[in-house]
Amino acid sequence: MVIQEIENHASGLIQNDLDSKYTYHNLAHTQNVVMHCRLLAEEAELTELETERLLIAGWFHDTGYIQGHKDHESRSIKYAKAFLLEKHYDADGIEVVCQAIVDTKYPQKPQSKLGEYLCDADLSGLGSEDYLQSTGNLRKEMAETCALFS
Repeated sequence: MVIQEIENHASGLIQNDLDSKYTYHNLAHTQNVVMHCRLLAEEAELTELETERLLIAGWFHDTGYIQGHKDHESRSIKYAKAFLLEKHYDADGIEVVCQAIVDTKYPQKPQSKLGEYLCDADLSGLGSEDYLQSTGNLRKEMAETCALFS
């Protein structure tokens, strides 16, 4: 599977359909998560297939925010499954990607190796030099959406 095709699709969903009140869970966040997925995959010496699946999960993990914050992981899985099935992605791969997305549900208790990496990448912004800006964006988003990590 060409990751660029997935990037284009997921980015398009987020750019075109995500409400602007999502000041944290937006395209910049997703791009940051994917960047950290790449770094973690390299550091952990994941196989090419594991890396591909982790990146796919990274691109899709928050697409469910398009329809609101509550239970967004389930909708993110639906977006990922629909796209991957359309592209005839293998069933085992779809299951691995979906499990990694489920593993990001707050409070995070990952049940898979790739889920552990995705959770780490998902929270990486909160430990970065941009911490104050990231948490400010998250606080603003939560105030506007009444979302408390749900």
